[in-house]
Amino acid sequence: MSQASQASTQGSETHSLMDKLREAAYKIFRATVASKVLELTDFGFTIIPYETERKPAVSKWKDLKDAEYSIENVLKLWERTKGSNYEYYGVMLGRPSNNLVLIDLDDVDATKAAEEGREEDRQRIVDDLAEKVEQILPKMDAGDGWGFVLPAVALTKTRRGVHILLRLGRADYEKLVERLGKENTELGEAEYRGHRVKVELRVKGVTPLHTQYHRTKCWQLPLPPVSLHTVERLLQTLGVRLPVLSGKVQPNAAEAREGNLDVQNNIVRHEENTHPSTSIQDTSARETTRRRLSEQDIAKIVEVLKNYWVPGHRNNLQLGLVGWLIKRNVSLEQAEELVRRLAEAAGDEEVRKRIDEVRRQYRLVQNGEKKPEELLGKTGLLEELQVII
Repeated sequence: MSQASQASTQGSETHSLMDKLREAAYKIFRATVASKVLELTDFGFTIIPYETERKPAVSKWKDLKDAEYSIENVLKLWERTKGSNYEYYGVMLGRPSNNLVLIDLDDVDATKAAEEGREEDRQRIVDDLAEKVEQILPKMDAGDGWGFVLPAVALTKTRRGVHILLRLGRADYEKLVERLGKENTELGEAEYRGHRVKVELRVKGVTPLHTQYHRTKCWQLPLPPVSLHTVERLLQTLGVRLPVLSGKVQPNAAEAREGNLDVQNNIVRHEENTHPSTSIQDTSARETTRRRLSEQDIAKIVEVLKNYWVPGHRNNLQLGLVGWLIKRNVSLEQAEELVRRLAEAAGDEEVRKRIDEVRRQYRLVQNGEKKPEELLGKTGLLEELQVII
């Protein structure tokens, strides 16, 4: 079969899967939430319907808890749904959602208020905790051209506190799983800015995103991967630490609390964006020395990436690819041509959107609103490929 025929077949299969996914979403979920479910699924989250705030509506899911993300697996889970017209939904943690992990903060006072039926007190405590936690979340440039720095995570308000949802790179996720040795790890109780919270870290399983008591805020989609070091610093800020590896001394609770002040104001952006700066003048100077890709270069890149250019991964792949092209000083025209050919070869139905995103990224650098080293580049591209492979 020729390359053109293979690309056409793959494109048809992708369209077929997307059509099935869209049809299933509007059958299983209420129309008011189906579009959001599809958006989250397109960004690589394995979303499942919930009957209640704690009970998934699928007959079983644990056989897929270690499976990699794929539309086929999402459909497989949705086929196990007991009913239809669900308003509530949740997400699978770990590999099924591209290395998604959860930090669970249960406020002791909010828990007591819920048990005693003091709803106004419970809501007030949860809202205050969420507001204070939001201030220390790891952040990075939103990439919207306005210079906004937004949290690189999602935050869910729960009945008893908050959930912090973060994505790790593949290698860091595997290290964390090995380090913890189990799916859910209680990290202890801590005092954080007037709140006494019980902290738990979850690396596998399911968790609600949208129910009667769960409301999730995502500042950036797709969630950009953060490092394991970022997770450790965030936990230290909250007053707890990850279990130490064997042979290392575990700090006591007082030392952990003492460490809060050292990192409280430091978690402001993803540390991969803290490389030495490059001046706007340097960027302008390089305009005259553009590197030109040969036809062979473009064809090779398309051939390598087209099979991985799928929903749930293609957005991150594009960010990494275009960032790398900018850093290699490839012209905008060639970047547009490469991304167009790649999208078409992969059967991407949003070619125009891809081209517009290429122009946006180049414009940010050209206008001095973003430095090339602040872009994801080759590292981001390779991390996303590792997630897929």
